[in-house]
Amino acid sequence: MKKGNPEGITTWTALAGKTVACESGTTQQALLQKLNAQFKSGGKSTMTILALPNQPAAFLAVTSGRAVGDLTDHSTAEYNAMTTNNGNTFEVVNDPSRPRAMSLSSWASAIVAKNTQLINTVQKALQDLIDEGAYQKIVGKYGLTAVDSAQINQGGKATPSPSATP
Repeated sequence: MKKGNPEGITTWTALAGKTVACESGTTQQALLQKLNAQFKSGGKSTMTILALPNQPAAFLAVTSGRAVGDLTDHSTAEYNAMTTNNGNTFEVVNDPSRPRAMSLSSWASAIVAKNTQLINTVQKALQDLIDEGAYQKIVGKYGLTAVDSAQINQGGKATPSPSATP
């Protein structure tokens, strides 16, 4: 959202009837479409989903007033809120009834499945960084949420649904 959250958006349901930006073809677009179906079935006004080609276009939609907010990965949102115009342009809003639902974004590396030696080496190196505390310092510097362990083949398990996230 814009800094100061001028629309007063604090929950998913507050997006009903609003225009919300997202990057086209992302899980966020699918989440907004699912949320719109819930709004419609619940008799609420649906959102206008402004699906744009990339995040800079979505951020511009927010700053220009074309959209009340942009749904993006939590890490992207936190970083941009912290760094754009020295933190004076955006703020991240989380639904208080689901305080950590979107903050547990998936972090992933893709390695060819047959290359088990590389997979195990990368996993061990990341776990070593976690165990020694360096990983937490790195992600903490950018206001991101750290994971507790480096795991293999966990993709898709942290995908939130609109009914469970802000």
